[in-house]
Amino acid sequence: IPRVDISAPANTIEYHPALLAHADENGGSTPTPPAAIVKPVTTVSAPVTSVPKCGNDSDSFGSDLSDDDLDGLLSDTDSEGSGEIGMERIDALSPAEQAENEYFGVEYKGPKLKDSEAARLLILMGHASTCPCKHQSIKHRETCRNTKWMMLHVRDCPGTTSSFDVCPFPWCRKVKHLLYHLVSCRDAKHCEICSPTKLNQNMILLKGLNQHRFMQYRERLIGRGKALTKVSNSAPKNTPAQAQHK
Repeated sequence: IPRVDISAPANTIEYHPALLAHADENGGSTPTPPAAIVKPVTTVSAPVTSVPKCGNDSDSFGSDLSDDDLDGLLSDTDSEGSGEIGMERIDALSPAEQAENEYFGVEYKGPKLKDSEAARLLILMGHASTCPCKHQSIKHRETCRNTKWMMLHVRDCPGTTSSFDVCPFPWCRKVKHLLYHLVSCRDAKHCEICSPTKLNQNMILLKGLNQHRFMQYRERLIGRGKALTKVSNSAPKNTPAQAQHK
């Protein structure tokens, strides 16, 4: 997969408010911002071209993305934790060195998402990982697209920028810790992050859409595997006598 320096000034990304700000206390939704500006220096394969087109490309099941559910998931305030790294072996390092050597496993003591926020964000990321981003709603399309870029940032971010400053995005560490939980959870069926039981109707429908698309993707992979096996088995094989004749 091609890499890009996400910390370079030329690669600055304007993130959707749903990734940066809390929802209005009175229940108001965040106004629609201009389209995100992305200026890559090198060609990068965005997830929108690398994921299979499973399911309907338009807003399916009438659920998709809800501003009330998404606003405030990734804000600049800590949901949990003090923000301190809390690892004795790197206390003597500079802030930038601490950021690059930070461990996001069980010893992590930095800021974390609340369980409810983490659960909703995982559903959104599951949607963005398979969605071709052809939503009828402009706001939904921008949120979906910027979630893809958020996932790229978290994948490539070493904890510092190209100028060796600490990553300026306050949600970066939270999401990295969330991803560690996702791959290390020992009781996913009863976990309120991996298998939440308290979701509103929009999130329930979006989770169902994710599962539907995943099943379609799985069926396509199985079909391709069977087709390749059939072609391999039907190909003529040389016998020892034929090999000697050649």
